[in-house]
Amino acid sequence: MTDKLNILFLEDNLLDAELEVAALEEFGIECVWERVDNREDFLQHIERGYDLIIADHSLPSFDGITAVSLLRQRGCDTPLILVSGTVGEEVAIDSLKAGATDYVLKDRLARLGPVVRRALREHEEQRQRREAEESLRESQRKYEDLVNSMEGIVWECNAETFEFSFVSRQAERLLGYPVDQWLASPNFWPDHLHCDDRQWVVQTCKQATLERRNHEFEYRMIAADGREVWLRDIVSVAADHGHPITARGVMIDITHRKKVEEERKQLEEQLLQAQKMESIGRLAGGVAHDFNNLLTAIIGYSQLMLARMGDEASFRREAEEIMRAGQRAASLTSQLLAFSRRQKLERKVISINDTINNVIRMLCRIIGEDIDVDVQTRAGEPVIFADLSQIEQVLLNLAVNARDAMPGGGSLMIETDNVELDDDLCRRNLWAKAGRFVRLAVSDTGTGMDQEILKRVFEPFFTTKDSGKGTGLGLSVVYGVVQQHDGLINVHSEPGRGTRFEVYFPLHGEATEKEPDEESLPARGGKETILVAEDEESLQNLTRKILSKLGYRVLMARDGAEALEIIETGGAEIDLLILDMVMPRMSGREVYLRLRAAGSDIPVIFMTGYSADMVDTVFVETVGAPFLRKPYDINQLGNHVRSALDQNRGSGGKTAKPIA
Repeated sequence: MTDKLNILFLEDNLLDAELEVAALEEFGIECVWERVDNREDFLQHIERGYDLIIADHSLPSFDGITAVSLLRQRGCDTPLILVSGTVGEEVAIDSLKAGATDYVLKDRLARLGPVVRRALREHEEQRQRREAEESLRESQRKYEDLVNSMEGIVWECNAETFEFSFVSRQAERLLGYPVDQWLASPNFWPDHLHCDDRQWVVQTCKQATLERRNHEFEYRMIAADGREVWLRDIVSVAADHGHPITARGVMIDITHRKKVEEERKQLEEQLLQAQKMESIGRLAGGVAHDFNNLLTAIIGYSQLMLARMGDEASFRREAEEIMRAGQRAASLTSQLLAFSRRQKLERKVISINDTINNVIRMLCRIIGEDIDVDVQTRAGEPVIFADLSQIEQVLLNLAVNARDAMPGGGSLMIETDNVELDDDLCRRNLWAKAGRFVRLAVSDTGTGMDQEILKRVFEPFFTTKDSGKGTGLGLSVVYGVVQQHDGLINVHSEPGRGTRFEVYFPLHGEATEKEPDEESLPARGGKETILVAEDEESLQNLTRKILSKLGYRVLMARDGAEALEIIETGGAEIDLLILDMVMPRMSGREVYLRLRAAGSDIPVIFMTGYSADMVDTVFVETVGAPFLRKPYDINQLGNHVRSALDQNRGSGGKTAKPIA
């Protein structure tokens, strides 16, 4: 995705095109653009190549849906967004079926920026998937070339005793054994077979020879230097008067082909995993807003109830259970967003060793006394640029997974070191990039996993635990966090031999000190006047009660437009404005921009229940306003409010006057 877009407008009204450009630039998207208003010019221009096409739904002699069809018929996958004064549901569905990326109403141009950003992101993801698929096709071509170019070992043996009478010189080159050894040893086709293949290969050969049946099969031999060599053996049987006397064949070295097949299989599995994550991530991002609003109300009201109860209140235990259930549900929603890579990262340079040392105290309490914990960290400071809480979550999830694999006790080892990833490893991992990495290894001596479980180990909601003893998200969260940090993860395990997870994060510079967490401190109140714009009724009441309990004077608005009306009427001097990012009629972002354009310096806190990819967090970071994510509790809301008010006062800010 680029910050400067080359855009073609299919629009007969220049003013409308300019308004759309203004909306994009206001959103932070710089535009280089051209405009056409008829079919002929449109067909000529699309050959030039654009990052984006924005088309009016209806023009005097042309229409947007036809434009979409023409574009897709020519094999052009450029994102195309339809804009219109009014688009009914049926027309909108027709446009998407025709190949339009999305649509925006002209009276809702504030949506254009987010829609464009999402369209470009999805276009880039589609491009990456195509590259992955092309990589798979290339692997298949390589496999076919390798098979066609291989030289084989030509051999002949007695069909009854299997003693070799002839072996070509390729045998020494491919397997390292001199031809004399093949000819001198009566049991050479079994002594050097791989132990796992020996029995079935011998039985297959004997049966096929007795039946005078030509056959071919694949097996492994152990070369003179200890290597496993995959061979494809093509065998024919010669008989005399019905009795098999001679077997002849060609052994073809297919080790490279097997390696390519394994790499292709790994790529297919990684691609499938990515597609699963993407699908579930879309679902998680879509429902996160509603869940977070509900959970904010559940947690907040249960905390208010507990604050009013004495320690001996008869319903206190029930209220505490409600609060804990809400917090567990909030954690589950957060995990859904984490593994689907729709959680906003708060990155900084951290020491992986310090992080382990800080977490290990908690780990020892969680995993129990019957498990020995051994930490071996590399001397020095391996550091990464990461979200500290997410890395802690990775450690906790891997440790808990190890604990569950050792119900009778065992050993847990955590190791770190710096490694260099080479091109060979990167070819087998879809997102890997060669370079220097910090490796975090978590090993256990538990029950281990078979190959079928290993294939699904990172799959969301997959668990081998009993019902009610796990969500199946622990390792999925680990996978999503690692991917979001541009890293990769491998797992090695065998039944009865434990499991080893290896996580790789790009190596960074020097570590910084951990900042104290102030959100959990008791909230301090005040006497200031606060205006809250929140469209969810249950949260309106909750926010009013929380802030009023802290001593503030609270004014409520049902949406951004009403908040602006309250400010413009001049009925009160407002010390702080809390804005939901997404509201009917007018968004929090638009309220903020209108206030600043009018000269108002009211300090603002933004809040949202949407996932990071569905709100303009870049805008919030740019203006430097505090950002509160739902679900929040009493202390989080109170501390954000007090901090914003104190910061405004400390910087010389005054109580903001209403807009004249």
